[in-house]
Amino acid sequence: MNCVLTEARLVTMQPGVQGYQITEPQTLIIEQGRIQHIGQHIDLPSDAHPISYA
Repeated sequence: MNCVLTEARLVTMQPGVQGYQITEPQTLIIEQGRIQHIGQHIDLPSDAHPISYA
């Protein structure tokens, strides 16, 4: 699964387990389970769909 997290910060939730905290103006592009890019300004493709978690 490929995805993009906007305004995200990678955090360690417990030893050996990583998660994402949406707090800082960073964008993470994740492809095939690996982080491919971290940055503040990324042009997203027009067919990108935002996913929000309540």
